[in-house]
Amino acid sequence: SRFQLWPDTGNPRRRASLGHRADSAPLHRPYGRDRWCPKLLQTRSCTSQTPWVWSSSSESILDFPALTLLRFFHNHGFLGLKTQHPWWTVTHGAREYVDRLVRPFADRIRQACPAIAIRRELGGAVVTAKDGQSVFFDKVILAAHANESLILLKDADSQEEQVLGKFHYRSNLITIHSDETLMPRTKMAWASWNYRMGEDSQGNPLPQTLYWMNRLQNLDCRQNYFVSVNGSSEINPETVHRRIEYTHPQFTVEAVRAQAQLPLLNRRSPNQAVYFAGSYFRYGFHEDAYGSAVDLAGVLLGKPIYPGLGWL
Repeated sequence: SRFQLWPDTGNPRRRASLGHRADSAPLHRPYGRDRWCPKLLQTRSCTSQTPWVWSSSSESILDFPALTLLRFFHNHGFLGLKTQHPWWTVTHGAREYVDRLVRPFADRIRQACPAIAIRRELGGAVVTAKDGQSVFFDKVILAAHANESLILLKDADSQEEQVLGKFHYRSNLITIHSDETLMPRTKMAWASWNYRMGEDSQGNPLPQTLYWMNRLQNLDCRQNYFVSVNGSSEINPETVHRRIEYTHPQFTVEAVRAQAQLPLLNRRSPNQAVYFAGSYFRYGFHEDAYGSAVDLAGVLLGKPIYPGLGWL
């Protein structure tokens, strides 16, 4: 499960980053007593295979907590040739389950009117929208990135600033296209997730991820559709369908330690007005955001949503 994290037990090794571990162990013997693997190979492996999971740069991924990453890779079967797990995806993608989740209250969702400010008042909170209208609510849940939540919450206290301020984000350009030349030359090697190592305009390594959407979402069509994270300059512009900019969390040792404090922000008082949820509560993926929402729903209702199953 992605939801398991290495606890912070005070052991410095549990708080070490990938870069620190590579620097402190310049040689490794993965193949036996007399066959050494230089630090360059270890670092190249980390900076080529790891960034695509979190849409990070090759430099920033070295700040990622080493043991947290190893636990993630182990849980997902990434550490062996025959350890992969079968993946299940929602047919037609995230839109399908979002539509089903909001169906009971879809008529009350305000669209194209983003919130720009939240302030606590009179035992509740006032949400101000972009159109200038302010509405009072008994309780407000900030289901957004940590940095966006801090910007929205105009009266954030020191605890909220200290915990949420540990999380940082990176912008990535997402391109939906049909350029098959970026995929492996041998079609038998095509996978749902594919990664490449390119270069940016300064010649620095630039991890690129390609999702094969026909396989991921069970698309019943002859044309292939791909989603590329970065590497837009290499895509044939005639095959581009859409470009979108997203932001993804960039985890550090400090951020992972701050995750232990996140549930406490939602349990300070039965009468508190502002709560938090988001993918940054765990590994930064859809199911992590969902898990944080399930956990928060249990707090608000005073009972677990799925007893005995932890987050889920």
